[in-house]
Amino acid sequence: MSKRVQFSRDVDVASTFANDDYDRSAQAVAKLSYHDMVELLTMKSQWRRDMEQMLLDREMQEKE
Repeated sequence: MSKRVQFSRDVDVASTFANDDYDRSAQAVAKLSYHDMVELLTMKSQWRRDMEQMLLDREMQEKE
């Protein structure tokens, strides 16, 4: 089996900022504290529960 690459004939042009207008340098990253990690995990857990509830609500509305 041979591998090939095929390119699209459609060309999209996107405008971006020039290097002088937009700083692309890396930011220093601070380490997360234990409290920060607990807060993030709590938020993630709450979002998951909220999403599950929203899906259940939508399912109930569709059954009506």
